[in-house]
Amino acid sequence: MVCCSSRSEDRNTNFLSIFEILEGYKLATLKVRDGKLIDAEVTKLATEGQFQTGVHFCVISLWMQTEDDSKDDEFLHELAITDPGEPEKIATSGVFRFEKSFQRLIVELHKGGQWKQSGICEVESRIKKKNSPEWIRQRFPIPIQVVQPEVEDADEGAAPAN
Repeated sequence: MVCCSSRSEDRNTNFLSIFEILEGYKLATLKVRDGKLIDAEVTKLATEGQFQTGVHFCVISLWMQTEDDSKDDEFLHELAITDPGEPEKIATSGVFRFEKSFQRLIVELHKGGQWKQSGICEVESRIKKKNSPEWIRQRFPIPIQVVQPEVEDADEGAAPAN
């Protein structure tokens, strides 16, 4: 399993290329004044292409059919994300059948907002044969470093009084 920024699939060969494997995120929040983002900072960063309202990444997991599996067997799939300090959330789920010896599951994710604290964001792809109690799991850790925002007093950013 791997998480990356983007991917490309060759239509003729079905070969998959992955780009920018995620090795972590360092997130700096914007300046805050009286609990609100400073508009000038948001505008400046947006025009410079440095401001994002979320993170987009691709999760690719590859599963191999075993000798005990038939083409008629249905499998459940879940993709779960556990942010640092937060409970697990199911990002997507579905059902599939092995059409070949290997089943490639690709999920494009857009995580809106930001992580609240530093730590490990764990992405988990899991499958199980329908009616089976046991999940088979693959995990990918994404280290997250959150830099706290600068806070200004209301008087500090105001124009001087005459």
